[in-house]
Amino acid sequence: DLEQTAMIASELPGLLADLGARSILDAPCADFFWMQKCTIDVDLYLGMDIVPALIDGNLQRFGSEIRHFALGDLVTDDLPRVDAIFCRDPFRDGLQMIENFKRSGSTYLLTTTYTDRSANKEVDGIGRWRPLNLQLAPFGFPPPFRIVNEGCTEFDSIYFDKSIAVWKLEDLG
Repeated sequence: DLEQTAMIASELPGLLADLGARSILDAPCADFFWMQKCTIDVDLYLGMDIVPALIDGNLQRFGSEIRHFALGDLVTDDLPRVDAIFCRDPFRDGLQMIENFKRSGSTYLLTTTYTDRSANKEVDGIGRWRPLNLQLAPFGFPPPFRIVNEGCTEFDSIYFDKSIAVWKLEDLG
């Protein structure tokens, strides 16, 4: 909801400006619910999702000269080269998705990490969600050079450490 995304919606425009990002891939973009409230100054916004109905709806309601939406699988499809890939709450085939992000030749990855987790627990079934600390195995990312705590208060604040972290994709192994 908008309350849970308020901090990141407030911080994302300045973060992108600080990075000099003029193009962004929002992956996955879902229904563009909270992002439509976020005023980012870019030359190209591309929202991508695997759900055709979401893309069709987003195109009709929010498409513009600089705001585009495309159907695509973040794990298997070729991705465009952009200044920043914004991937909030990745969970499906995370390692393969990161490899695909790197193959795109894009510069930065802005993604969710849970900074206070001491282990990444395995879950049964593809597509199952769990909080991940991307600095731990199996990801093993270096420390991010920028981090924004989202101020998550859901479920009695058990996800207090939910943050958007920034890495250069070339630094991710």
